Amino acid sequence: MKPKITIKNVGFDGFGTGVHSNGPIEADFSNNTFNNVTTPYDLAPGSTGSIQNERIVNDPKLGFSGRNEASKRAEQTSSGWRMPAGPPMPSYCPKCQNIFPSKNYRFAGTFFTCWGNKEECPVCSFPNAELLEGTFDLSRETATILKAPDFSYEMLTRLKQLGADVAFGKLKVEEAIEIAESIYGPAGASLKKWVCFGIGFEIVRFFFEIVGGVDATWSMAQRLTDNNVVVDRVLESAFSSFSFNWQDYLEQPRGSIHSEPPTHELNSEEGRQPANEKAAEPQLPKVGPVPQPKPK
Repeated sequence: MKPKITIKNVGFDGFGTGVHSNGPIEADFSNNTFNNVTTPYDLAPGSTGSIQNERIVNDPKLGFSGRNEASKRAEQTSSGWRMPAGPPMPSYCPKCQNIFPSKNYRFAGTFFTCWGNKEECPVCSFPNAELLEGTFDLSRETATILKAPDFSYEMLTRLKQLGADVAFGKLKVEEAIEIAESIYGPAGASLKKWVCFGIGFEIVRFFFEIVGGVDATWSMAQRLTDNNVVVDRVLESAFSSFSFNWQDYLEQPRGSIHSEPPTHELNSEEGRQPANEKAAEPQLPKVGPVPQPKPK
């Protein structure tokens, strides 16, 4: 049984590493502040837990001009920074609308719940970029979304097809949002919410382009019971697996989309055994040219 470590309402100032564990732990961290800390968390692979309402400020890895002398000295010592274990978790900056893989919130374990965590944006230095929220399996190279209570194979398959239709120009983003809402209410509601919050259609388009790569587990044993984990938040975490592509997306010519179709493969093998696996397996849509007979 893993030891449980609880750290709440603590300030870390000027450290190389904030929290370090030699072996797997069950983490319960909330309302802590890391000021000028190179590596806030360095948890051993196999850890689990809850990370909530954490703040990371004056990140010495970013090297923004105008920092105080102590921060500038810390920047020099962080040049040999070692990335902690775990897949990249995405953060979103509401100021410049950049989505970036966090260098601070990285964990390697099977069950992590993340809510209300913030850090600095590496693009514009806005101090309150938000780590996307939800409950994740972080034991592989990409973050895996754990099953929402009423989310089904059929719904995921239909949303994947919708994403393909947007990527290949068959549907406008506005049309896709309306259809998504008819397929699965919280999906359309989430997308409309992003637009209302000023995130814009470009990010919504990007969501549709990568939704085919959403990695999810479906084991009833892992069915979420935490009231904080609501469906629209789980949908938002679809950004996680492919967040590192966002900067490349921004650099493309305005209005362009990726030429490659989104993948339709569900990569997760573990925890994907419902009672009737064969019956539950989705029939994934086929996209692409239809082979023609060889000319005589």
